[in-house]
This record gives sequence, C-alpha cells and structure tokens, in this order.
Amino acid sequence: MLLATLCVSCDSSAEQVCGPQVISEQIVLAPGRFVEAELDLEQDAQTAIEFTANGALAYDVHIHRGDDVINLVEGVGTEGTYDVVADEAGLYFPMWSNATDVPITLDATFELADDACWRWFSR
Repeated sequence: MLLATLCVSCDSSAEQVCGPQVISEQIVLAPGRFVEAELDLEQDAQTAIEFTANGALAYDVHIHRGDDVINLVEGVGTEGTYDVVADEAGLYFPMWSNATDVPITLDATFELADDACWRWFSR
C-alpha cells in the first residue's frame, strides 16, 4: 500500500509494464491528493479500467493536445468501470483525486491489451 502525494514533479523513471496482463494496485489517497497513471497506447489499443474506493473520488481519463486537456471520461464516485480505446496512438491518463478531509483507499485494476503499456505517472 502506498501513500499518494501531490505531484510536484512527475516520475518519468517509473517502470513501464506492457500487456497483455492485468495489473491491480491499492493506494491510499490522503486528503487533497491525487494519483495519475499513464497509458501508452497504439492506435485502436484498448485498456479496461475498474476501480473501487471506500469514499467518493473524482476520476477522469484525459489526453493532452497541445495546451488543451481533453477529458474522455469523468465523474465522482466510489466505483467505476470503463474502457479506454485509443483513437490514435499516444498517452492517455487515468486520474483519481481525493477532495475530502479523510484518507480514501483506491483499488484499481488495469487490463492491458497486447499493444498497451502502463505505469504510475504521479503518485
């Protein structure tokens, strides 16, 4: 179990894991903190993401296009399941944020296809 901290500098040296495989992680998000993963996907690659939490977290999957951040999925809740399908090759970022005043435990599972890679981008 890891304690997530606000990203001051993102960790570009984190180990990248490529599919096909399933990765399950548990992280405790302190109040006001977030955790973000990076998916490196080839065009048409798919990654299934499922999460549960013991409190409501804001979540999204976003991409960066120049100065723009585009949310592909977003919401607030204690659980979610969604598929990320790459319209084009590139980086996709699932993120969870704790806006409460208590720690929240996040359990996240990433099911990587053959042409998908994953790593923690910031935690």
